[in-house]
Amino acid sequence: MRRMNRLGVAISVTALVLAGCGGSGATESNAAEQLRIASILAPTTFDPHLARSPLAMEPYIFPLYDQLIRVDKSDGKTSLQPMVAERWSYSPDVRSITFDLRDDVTFHDGTPVNAAAVKASIERAQTLPGSTVTEYFSMVERIETPDDHTVAVHLTSPRADAIFAFATTPASILNPALMDQDLSQVDAGSGAYRLVSVRPNDRAEYVKNESYWDTEMSAFDKLEIMGMSDDNARLNAQRSGQVEASMVRLPQIPDAQALVESGKFELTELDHATWWSMYLNTTHGPLRNPDVRRAMNYAIDRDSINAGLLNGRCTPTGQPIQSGIAGHVDDGSVGYTYDLMKAKQLMADAGYADGFSLEVVTGGGVVPVTAAMQDQLAEIGIKLDVQSADLNDALAQWQGGTADAFAYSHGASADPVVTMRDNFLTSRFQGELPDRVRDTLDRLVTQQLPDEERTALLEDVSREISSEALELFICSPPTMYLHTDSVGGFDTMGVTTYGGPFNVRDLYPRP
Repeated sequence: MRRMNRLGVAISVTALVLAGCGGSGATESNAAEQLRIASILAPTTFDPHLARSPLAMEPYIFPLYDQLIRVDKSDGKTSLQPMVAERWSYSPDVRSITFDLRDDVTFHDGTPVNAAAVKASIERAQTLPGSTVTEYFSMVERIETPDDHTVAVHLTSPRADAIFAFATTPASILNPALMDQDLSQVDAGSGAYRLVSVRPNDRAEYVKNESYWDTEMSAFDKLEIMGMSDDNARLNAQRSGQVEASMVRLPQIPDAQALVESGKFELTELDHATWWSMYLNTTHGPLRNPDVRRAMNYAIDRDSINAGLLNGRCTPTGQPIQSGIAGHVDDGSVGYTYDLMKAKQLMADAGYADGFSLEVVTGGGVVPVTAAMQDQLAEIGIKLDVQSADLNDALAQWQGGTADAFAYSHGASADPVVTMRDNFLTSRFQGELPDRVRDTLDRLVTQQLPDEERTALLEDVSREISSEALELFICSPPTMYLHTDSVGGFDTMGVTTYGGPFNVRDLYPRP
C-alpha cells in the first residue's frame, strides 16, 4: 500500500522535533479531520483550461479532478503510475497512446467517468476559446474511443514526451454535462475532494469525496487551501495554529527554523530541480549577441547573492539541469564564475562598452534577487528598468514579447526532458534557439531512447544552453514546507511540476 510506504519514509530536514512535544500543540484542529494549508498564491479560476498559470492553480485543481495517470514518488523515485487509466501503451511508431480505463470511477454527481468524457475533456482543452493550455495538447491529432473504457490518442508526429501531459491539471477529466458552464467556481470533477465554497483571490474549502475509488488520496474529511502572498502572513498563520502547513520562501528560513526548534513544527526540504534566472529575449537589441549574454553571466556574484539574501540555501548554478538530475553536467566545464574584468572585456569587444538599458519584469520572492542583479549588472554598464508585478501580469508581459527580460524561477517537471521542452520549446522562451539546441530537444521529445543515450543528449543540450548564455543563471532553490508533525507526505508528494505547488492527494494524517 502506498500509505505504508509513505509512513515508512516520512522525514524532516532536521531532527529538532522534540520527543513527546506533539506537533499538533500549535493548533486545536484535528488533522485527521481537517487540513489547512497556506499557499503563496490565491485561487483564481478552477477551470483547468483557463488558468492563466496552470502551475499556480495546481494545488487548488488537483483535489477536484482526476487525470489519466499521476506522478508518484512514494518509492523514492519519480515515476508515472495509473490513475483513471489502469494501463497504457505506445504504438511501435510512437505516434499513438492507448489508455485502458478503470470501470469504477464516477463524477461527483454520480455519472460514470468513461472514454467519451476523456475525449471531450482533451478536445475542450484544445479548442475552448481563451484556453491557456493548448500547448499541452498541440501534439494530439485526434482521439478515438472504440468502447467506454478505451481511449486511443493519435499524435501529429512521434512524441515520446507526450505521455507526461496526461498527468497534469490541463489533462483533468471534466464532467461533459457541465462543460458548457462557467467552471471558474464550479466543481465538474471526479477527484478525491469536492468543492464546498470559494472566496475568489482568497481561499477554497473542500470535503472528502466519500465515494472516491482510492481512499488513500482522500485522507482528510475537510480541506482548506488559502492564498497568502505575504510571507509574514503565512508564518503568523502557522504560529497561531490557523494552518497545519505552509509554503516557505528562502528568506524565511531563520524564522521557520526558530519554529522548528520550538519542537512544534517540521521543515521539509526537497526538489532542488528548479532554478532562478533572468529569462532573456534573445531577439531584442544587444541580447542578440551571445557575448553580451555571457558578459551578463560573468558579472553576477552568485555566491554573495546566495549568502546575503538567501540564507546560503540557493545553490549557484550556470546550467538549466540541476545537480542530481539526469542531464546535469558535473565536470566543471559548464557554468560561470564571477569575473567582472572578463565581463567588461566581453562588453567592449561586442561594442557595448558604454552599456545599454533593459526593461525587466519580475515578481514574488525574486524581487530582492533582481535588485541585487540590478546593482551588479550596473558595474558593466547595463541599466535594468525593473517593473515588479503580480506573477500572472508579469508572465503575460513576458510571453507577449514586450519585455526584454523576466526575472523569475523556472519550473521543473518530473521528467528532465519535459523540463527542457517546457522551458525552451514553448512561449516561456522568447527568442531564437540555436539549431543545435532545437535539433537535440526535438530528438529527445520525439524518440524513445535508451537511458544512457537520453542522458547524454540532455547533457549536450544543457551544456549548449549554458555556453550560449540563453539566460542569466542565478541559483537553484529547494522547495520547502513548514508543517506540524500531525501531517505527513510532503517529502514524497507526486507533483508534476516542482518549485512550490503541493498535491494534497498525497498528504495524510500521522497518528
